[in-house]
Amino acid sequence: METDLLIAAGSFVGSMIANTAGESLVTEAGKRLFAHVKDRISPDPKSPSGVTINDKAEFKVAAIEEANSVVNDSAVLRRALMVRQAFKGARVLWIDDNPGSTYYERQALISLGAEVLFCDNTASALHLARQINFDLVISDMERDGDSTAGLSGIRELQAINPACRVVIYLLQLDEARGIPAGAFGITNRPDELLHITMDVLERDRI
Repeated sequence: METDLLIAAGSFVGSMIANTAGESLVTEAGKRLFAHVKDRISPDPKSPSGVTINDKAEFKVAAIEEANSVVNDSAVLRRALMVRQAFKGARVLWIDDNPGSTYYERQALISLGAEVLFCDNTASALHLARQINFDLVISDMERDGDSTAGLSGIRELQAINPACRVVIYLLQLDEARGIPAGAFGITNRPDELLHITMDVLERDRI
């Protein structure tokens, strides 16, 4: 298995472990894989994506076997490998005022081939959106003390680019409220986020 794909799988497992909505789905092989990669992935405020790989030294055979097992057991990772071309060169804008809470998710997208730019505030995100045509925007809901910042952000982003696809990614989800107006999707689960991301990228890039 390629190093990037192994890191993508390990990052995905890390996101599931860190997210209480998905932790119970992590297999024993996944936990062992995460042990191989967790010290290599860390938040990095100086990086455009807000995340960095500390080194890309070769992984042991055990890690490769565990990564293969994780992929085989995960429908979303199998799908990601099947449509990996959709990630190549895709531009993703990620907005979240808590950069340490989603760096595994961001690294998973980066390892699959996407370019991820991170902003921790709406003003910076809008500035980037005026310069770059993003394939997807992933946004939190509450930001800077505003519980509806994600919703107002959708309107502001789509005023710049009416075709902008926005996904809301938040800690707690009230399914009864449905998908917010203008949003492509909403979720609090890393696996569902990856599925929604592929729904966007497959539709627009393949």
